[in-house]
Amino acid sequence: MSTVWISHRGVKTRAIENTLGSFDDAVSAGFTHIETDLRTTADGQIVLAHDADMTRLTGQAMEVEKSKADTLRTLRFPDGQGLLFFDEFMARFGHLAITFDIKPESGEKTLELLAQWLEKRPDCGELLSRCRFLFWRREQRDFWLTRFKQSVVLADEAECLKAGLAMAFRLPIPGAVTPGKIYALPHSFKGIQTMRSAVVQRFHRSGARVLAYLPQNNQEIEAALAAGVDEILTDGTIVSSQSESCCKS
Repeated sequence: MSTVWISHRGVKTRAIENTLGSFDDAVSAGFTHIETDLRTTADGQIVLAHDADMTRLTGQAMEVEKSKADTLRTLRFPDGQGLLFFDEFMARFGHLAITFDIKPESGEKTLELLAQWLEKRPDCGELLSRCRFLFWRREQRDFWLTRFKQSVVLADEAECLKAGLAMAFRLPIPGAVTPGKIYALPHSFKGIQTMRSAVVQRFHRSGARVLAYLPQNNQEIEAALAAGVDEILTDGTIVSSQSESCCKS
């Protein structure tokens, strides 16, 4: 089975992350799976934003969760684009496979709004079959799974750390890996390379999948491919061999 390539907030070589331009570039580059971050405005609009405030991207220390949607819509990034809101994003890219990173600061509010949106859709089940979720707080994950038990939820940070240590260093950690789950694995940990075929095979023998988490260069991408990972989350573009280059932002 071929490796699944996931575009991390879109391709960011020409456009700012989490914008129409970055996701359009991802589609043009051949991605059929994209990843993005969800937050909620003060007046209940879901918006695509990784950071809690807009300082890094706009120079303005405007907190997303404390700002109204109309105010946030006035912001402009260096490439001229503005924040992308959920409805517009889904109208344009909802046909793709999507991983939603639920940012914790307003996670409960975001999930309630997302649940309301989904429950009104006649294609709710079909949409959920193409969407996955990453949670940073267990209570938010549990809330979501009580509403949508069929949802695919990625292993969280603590689960990935425990599983990675167990598989990479053969540590006898009880319940370290859950069959059917997807675990993010970095190229190395504490200076020791973890992206090795033996490590990935241990995950596979446990019935789990491995996602190569943000390889930093072609060498790390090639190591992930050689190790037999199931998925690659990347800031660049799809690379199928050593002769192809990886565009980095």
